[in-house]
Amino acid sequence: MFLPPAGDAAMTDSKLDAPTVQFIVEFLLCVAAKFLGANPTTDWRYVIYSRTNDNQVLGTFDNSTREVSQMTPNAIVAKLGSRKLRVAS
Repeated sequence: MFLPPAGDAAMTDSKLDAPTVQFIVEFLLCVAAKFLGANPTTDWRYVIYSRTNDNQVLGTFDNSTREVSQMTPNAIVAKLGSRKLRVAS
């Protein structure tokens, strides 16, 4: 699932501002409580799917996924188009 970055008003020099990072942290804590750890609140699991592993010989969906064990928010915004850290557009 692709989550687009926050709008330009929530970032400076390709870095998210503190309130936006806090919203992301709160979202990740909610996801972690729902899907991860010893007492998740659902039977579903949060996994990362590798299309590369699935396309290999004898690749299956089961051996192409890995359960998420850690999520780390990053304040640096991914490059979209010509946006680069500390480089004016």
